[in-house]
Amino acid sequence: MLRLCVLLLLVANGLFFAWANGFLSQWGLAAPSKNESFRLTEQIEPERIVIRPTGTSTTPVSTPSTPTSMQAPVVLKPMATAATSTTCLTAGVFDDKQSSTLKQALDAQLPNIPWRFDTSNVPARWIVYMGQYANNNARDQKKTQLDQINVPYEALTEGKLEPGISLGSHATQALANQALQKLLKQGVRTARVLQETPEQKGQTLVVPSLDQTNRAKLNTVYANLSSQIVGKPLQACKN
Repeated sequence: MLRLCVLLLLVANGLFFAWANGFLSQWGLAAPSKNESFRLTEQIEPERIVIRPTGTSTTPVSTPSTPTSMQAPVVLKPMATAATSTTCLTAGVFDDKQSSTLKQALDAQLPNIPWRFDTSNVPARWIVYMGQYANNNARDQKKTQLDQINVPYEALTEGKLEPGISLGSHATQALANQALQKLLKQGVRTARVLQETPEQKGQTLVVPSLDQTNRAKLNTVYANLSSQIVGKPLQACKN
């Protein structure tokens, strides 16, 4: 019995060897080919296979979808340039003579620039004053005394109150008198309240819209009149 089993095992091994090596292919009993070429016929959509270099990300690249509707075009607005930017300028207050001189110059040299004169009223100013001294040396002696008692001051070097000393300028006479009372308590003895400038009624120049080119022209015209309108420069309009 044992010999029969051994014999059957040998026969089975021989048949398997013949089948695996293709010796039985003429009877249709050949084993599958080792190159597995039959797998090519089983591929599904092989054209979609992409061979990537080593180290390349395997994340699939999405293909942009076709837009379902046309996007509205983006309209870019041009940026404002220095040449097109405008500004408003003002100057004054001018008396009647100054206003007339300025008006003639603007009409003759800048006829295309819009401008106007606005009526203005500048209130009087009041000053706490020491002086008038006989000379600058006398004024300097008084300045030394004020330094000793720590009172701030301003030396007046021009105008009808020179040589003198200002201890403060105020919008009303009442405010100036209050300031004088405080100074008396600090040791000031010879100060008094005076009207620094009287109330002024006149005209204020307003140029509401200027580009850089016309502003340069206006500056030139204004500079030529500087001797007649000293101390009244062109300034930006207040909002």
